[in-house]
Amino acid sequence: ISTSDLISIRARQLEKRPEDLQRMHDLILRSRQQSAKEFEKKFQNTIKDFTFSPGDMVLVQNSQLQMDLGRKWKPRYLGPYIVLKNHANLSYTLCEMDGAVSKLRFAAKRLIPYYLRSVHDIP
Repeated sequence: ISTSDLISIRARQLEKRPEDLQRMHDLILRSRQQSAKEFEKKFQNTIKDFTFSPGDMVLVQNSQLQMDLGRKWKPRYLGPYIVLKNHANLSYTLCEMDGAVSKLRFAAKRLIPYYLRSVHDIP
């Protein structure tokens, strides 16, 4: 192949470059969306998205236990607490049952809802 043929082939490749980039972009975007849908479908029973409003009762995951060797016998959750305020960055201000307000903010991923048992459920 001569030099002029190589130059003409390269020029045609460069002309196609924006189209190829757009096609690759669309392909990657479609693949990511499909992967996200498959992930949600596969884990639909384990993914839980809780949004709490002020007045809801919650339990807080005891994060100090993650590296503790004796964690098997210690409580995994602390509380119950009452949600006072939810902030824009998915954190919550909580208070104790006696009304003492915590100075800390708790991440949404550490909270689970607390459902109070009725007297009739306890044998």
